[in-house]
Amino acid sequence: MRKNLIIGAVFVFLISACLPGQNEAEFESRVQTAIALTMQVNEQVARNVSNTLTALAPIASPTPVATDTPAVTDTLEPLIIDTDTPFPPLIFPSDTPAPARTQPPYSCYISTLSPKSGLEVNPGDSFEIRWIVVNTGTARWNAGVDVKFAGGVNLTGPSRVEIPVPMNPGDQYKIVLTGKAPANGGLKYMSWKVDGPICYASVTIMVK
Repeated sequence: MRKNLIIGAVFVFLISACLPGQNEAEFESRVQTAIALTMQVNEQVARNVSNTLTALAPIASPTPVATDTPAVTDTLEPLIIDTDTPFPPLIFPSDTPAPARTQPPYSCYISTLSPKSGLEVNPGDSFEIRWIVVNTGTARWNAGVDVKFAGGVNLTGPSRVEIPVPMNPGDQYKIVLTGKAPANGGLKYMSWKVDGPICYASVTIMVK
């Protein structure tokens, strides 16, 4: 509105300057005045435009400053102990000895006194065989228990002997035999056994 009033005033001023009856000096003075008013109008318009652009310019928002992201820490889960469930009882070894193994009523053991295992002999040589038979059972043996050849090479004349006496548990009986080396050489093995309460005896010789 103000801009229009100024422009109108300048226009009226220029028209009045062109009216007749004015001398040249007065006319030139009015022209200069009109030019000055026009320049003022232009300056005013420029200021109004500048103010308008400034008012319309967006206000820059400050750039947010990046903040350090807090580190994620692991949280320990609480240890839950079920107190309602009893712990199993502790088992300690007992001082009570294990029950002894029950000894069978009929058993035996034969210890070889001679010859020593692997005895070296010549073909046809004689040697002594000595065994001790032990009743290791809980029952008594009657007289007449047989001890006889069981396998291998028979190195003795007879193949059977008899225990002529009864034997109580723990009793011992010695058997003595005469052995003879065969004509062919090599390692020779012979076994005998006790009938009834079975146990075994053996002889091993090396014939040169």
